Amino acid sequence: MLVLSRKVNENLMIGDSIKVTVVEIRGDKARIGVEAPSFIPVHRQEIYDAIKREGLVSVDTESIARTEEQIRAMAAARGLLLNGDALLKIEALAQMFETIIACGRQKVAVGE
Repeated sequence: MLVLSRKVNENLMIGDSIKVTVVEIRGDKARIGVEAPSFIPVHRQEIYDAIKREGLVSVDTESIARTEEQIRAMAAARGLLLNGDALLKIEALAQMFETIIACGRQKVAVGE
């Protein structure tokens, strides 16, 4: 586990897309702000544990459906041509997301 010290209004980055900010410190509690893409679920540990225990899946299908299109658009805007390997990786990601969505639907259908 990486342990960091931060003051109020200081941040830490997780990868390129997740920003964690110390918003406030009161006594023994810290208020934390998390900025993350909408397709990345962010939960308190006890909520996450309940989701796992109940077998629920939280998936933003619209965000996932736009992923391949956004990657292609970003590459095109930068004048990049996606070669065969890059296209295969994008297709593999899209298939992985489709599988996650299908599993989530099955779990919801079973639980109803």
